[in-house]
Amino acid sequence: MDEAIALRPEDALTRFNRGTVYEAVGQYETALTEYDAALATKPDFAKAHLQRGKLLQQQGNHGAAIAAYDAFLSLHPKDTGEVWYSQALCHCQQGDLNAALKGLEQAIQSTPALREQARSEAGFEALRSKNRFQALIQPLPDP
Repeated sequence: MDEAIALRPEDALTRFNRGTVYEAVGQYETALTEYDAALATKPDFAKAHLQRGKLLQQQGNHGAAIAAYDAFLSLHPKDTGEVWYSQALCHCQQGDLNAALKGLEQAIQSTPALREQARSEAGFEALRSKNRFQALIQPLPDP
């Protein structure tokens, strides 16, 4: 991969793939550097924004993860339930409960199966006492 990058340093896909390899072996900072390099040459590379967001969230950098998820959502607005869900978790970790509820609502609208997951999600503990959260996680009535 190093040879491919040396020949075409502007190749965003190669930089992204290299980032995923670094991430897989636990070299997270180097992975982020590669995702950033991919995005520097191709700012509309949605998958790089998504992977960057996931890694930043895993590292506890919730503010940067939210920004990466926002970038992904602006580029790829369909089938985004899991991304809204992850972003809602980040907002909850930051203490922005209104944004967390809004994101969770978007997640469940996009992917109704996430309602069940949210019921037992430890990351949403701060929301449990909120009526809006309780309404979101209620099972849908049988048709």
